[in-house]
Amino acid sequence: MKTMFSSKKVIRSASNSQLSSFLESLEEPEEIQEEEMEEFASSEGEEEEEEPEDALPLPETKAEDPYHETLLHLALEKAQRIMDAAEKEAKLLKEKAEEEGYQAGFQKGLEAGKAEAEEKVMAEHAEEMENFRMDMNRSLRMVEDAKTERLYRYMDELKDVAIAVAEKVILVSLRSSGEVIRRMILKEAERIKKTAWLKIHIDRLDYEMLVETDGDVANELSQISDNIKFVIVEKEEPGKLILETPDEIVDASIDTQMENLRERLGRLDAQESE
Repeated sequence: MKTMFSSKKVIRSASNSQLSSFLESLEEPEEIQEEEMEEFASSEGEEEEEEPEDALPLPETKAEDPYHETLLHLALEKAQRIMDAAEKEAKLLKEKAEEEGYQAGFQKGLEAGKAEAEEKVMAEHAEEMENFRMDMNRSLRMVEDAKTERLYRYMDELKDVAIAVAEKVILVSLRSSGEVIRRMILKEAERIKKTAWLKIHIDRLDYEMLVETDGDVANELSQISDNIKFVIVEKEEPGKLILETPDEIVDASIDTQMENLRERLGRLDAQESE
């Protein structure tokens, strides 16, 4: 609905004569005929409401100042730029926060998922792992037992080889020097107490080698007995040596000593297996 404005205006800074002449020029126009008003209302499509008689006059419009308008325009542009920058920064901060939150959540979810998957796999394969562990322990025990058994077998073989080699070395030494048989006699004589007489049974070849090395061996045995006699044994294996006294007979032959060595090694093997 349009508003009807009064034709009267407030004039500032006017003298009384000027005001009177101005008011005379603003006399009310003649009333519009009723028919003309109806035609005007029909052409407009809607009758406008008349302005109340007590409506106040509008203030006088001042002319716009170009300088002030320019300042206002610049201030509005600056405010718009500040708002745009603030919106852009807020958008960037929001995107950064969302990205950081996504990365943190992703890492946390990844670790939680990994732990859950590991736990699930361990639970699903716990029985298989236990069976595998038992099989592994069983296999290790079998390997250890086989290794021990083979080691003992090799030890027996090595023992036999070592004894055979030692025996051969001693026999060769007997044939090359009488010093070996001399040491054998003196070593066994140390364990014999002083006695009335001592007989030494020895192979002929060993006796001949002994005499060549030390012809006065009887004097070295005088602390045991003053009556020492060598008994030559024919057709015996080299290294045959028997010491006889009234109280005992000691077999110090090479074969006997090798057999005693085998027995001692056998007892050591039995103790280790226990």
